[in-house]
Amino acid sequence: MLAVALEVRGRGVAQALVEATARNAASNGFDALLTDATNPTSQRVFAKLGFETLNEVTYESFAHDATPRFASLANLGAIKLMEKRL
Repeated sequence: MLAVALEVRGRGVAQALVEATARNAASNGFDALLTDATNPTSQRVFAKLGFETLNEVTYESFAHDATPRFASLANLGAIKLMEKRL
């Protein structure tokens, strides 16, 4: 989960956190990072840092017993599974 306090948004904090995570993962022998990016803002941050979308599921398509469960989030588009190879 990646979140940044409102008072520091727009200052590159999210980008710095993801970059630090990538450095840490690489130094510990990992070869990829995966994320479920749940909103357009985080999706832009991850894409800017070289993450590629592997899959996406729209909020409108989530249903249980034929009842939409996330219809109120439809304006956010989709959840994206994103990957960055290290």
